[in-house]
Amino acid sequence: MELQTISQVSKTYGVSVRMLRYYEAEGLIESKRKEDYAYRVYDETAIKRLQQIIILRKLQIPVKKISVVLDNPDASAAIEIFTQNISELDEEITALSTIKSILKVFVDILQDKINVSFPLDLMSDTSILPLVESLSFAKYKIKENLSMEDLNKASETLNKLSKPKIKVFQMQHEEFLFLGIEQPSNSDMGKVWDNFGNMGGWEIIAKYHKKPYDAMMVIWHNNNPEYEIYFNGTIVENVEEAPAGFTLSKFPACEFLVITTEWLPTHEDIYREHGSQSECLNYYNNVQIPDGYVRYGGPDCQIKFIERETNDSVNGHRFEAWVPIKKAD
Repeated sequence: MELQTISQVSKTYGVSVRMLRYYEAEGLIESKRKEDYAYRVYDETAIKRLQQIIILRKLQIPVKKISVVLDNPDASAAIEIFTQNISELDEEITALSTIKSILKVFVDILQDKINVSFPLDLMSDTSILPLVESLSFAKYKIKENLSMEDLNKASETLNKLSKPKIKVFQMQHEEFLFLGIEQPSNSDMGKVWDNFGNMGGWEIIAKYHKKPYDAMMVIWHNNNPEYEIYFNGTIVENVEEAPAGFTLSKFPACEFLVITTEWLPTHEDIYREHGSQSECLNYYNNVQIPDGYVRYGGPDCQIKFIERETNDSVNGHRFEAWVPIKKAD
């Protein structure tokens, strides 16, 4: 292999002349001087060494530690450095996730003010400032003193700042019928759904759908104060006799507070955004009852949880929790 000048090496490997000189000053590579030639040149050994340095730098191994990796015959030294780097990268990933979350909070807030001038006081929010101040200007780098504890606190604060995706509305429901299969809620859910499928599933009951309830649903019905029933089925009408294996249950007229997530394309999207149905059920237990109303404790109308499903690829799934209420005496 012919000797290459510093400019040739710089152009071939995309490393600046200044950086090549820095590597040499740190003792990572060696150049040679040809007789009667003023410029540095590099032989095959130096080029191979440079290639190794480039790989390690792209893996974000610090320059000061590269010589330990390349010059130490004991692999344990390299393993220790690589492991430490993995740990640091994990912290960077967490920090970047925090930055992303902060920006998403800003976007959510600003979308509600789309026709209003940019609210500068948003940047002075006392709960956001400490998070941002803990981050460095350097791209993909965080301050060395930013601990995982700091980042965990940041995540907690962001959870409080995030725009709620739960909505609550009130509706009055006439007496209705619910057609499905009935299982104790503590049953194995896989077996419940297998049983539903064995009975014919949605195909059997779809023709009885009550409009506008054009979405299939499953439901938890608190049949009495001590026993919950899990139904796979839907609200129906014009059912004279339940198909074999299905149960026809009557729900009395009642007013409800309906707590609902937004519509999302898939179950997985709901789980990711809302933590499964738990957020709805938490609201069910803690929702503020409107003035002049109280919870209705009648055992026959304790609808606890509903999951809707449509064939719409955008509005495919949502979770609901229904809280029965009545006017205060």
